[in-house]
Amino acid sequence: DVYCDVPITFTESILGCKVKILGINETLELTVPELTQPGTVIMLKGKGTKMLTILYGILGLGLIVLIHETGHLIAARICGVKVEAFSVGMGPILLHKTIKNTDYRLSLIPLGGYCEMKGEKAFTEALENNYPEIQGEPDSFYGIHPLKRAFIAFMGPFFNVLFAFLAFIIISAIGYNYYSTPSKII
Repeated sequence: DVYCDVPITFTESILGCKVKILGINETLELTVPELTQPGTVIMLKGKGTKMLTILYGILGLGLIVLIHETGHLIAARICGVKVEAFSVGMGPILLHKTIKNTDYRLSLIPLGGYCEMKGEKAFTEALENNYPEIQGEPDSFYGIHPLKRAFIAFMGPFFNVLFAFLAFIIISAIGYNYYSTPSKII
């Protein structure tokens, strides 16, 4: 492992040669393959990039959760259900702001999130107290038609699928470089 990300551009003069790359605590020795095209760029990955990779993964997961919960939020608003809290992250609340009776929160642990709707816990309360029916106010989750509840539940995953579709379109429109060595029959 090398301790840094180093872009290296190969030139014709080093093909087939041994190359020493100095890291912070060690030296990496590698032989540049004969089939490497001049001008090819490689990235050396090492121990210094593992924490950054983990951070990117956590931020990516946070983005996916944000998009998912936004789907539930928009659907709840369309169906007339009061959204009490919308949080990105879980655990202790770092920042919060109330806008239109919804408390928007940023919490400490970015590995989840939630969209808390009025009356979500009415089903559990009805079971625990042996009520014959769920008591739901008109602007609560169990106060609306069951198809509207299904619509609210469906919109979270739908927004994730929509995001994936849009991401693929954007990536294809931007394009990417793919470096490969030509096949050689010996």
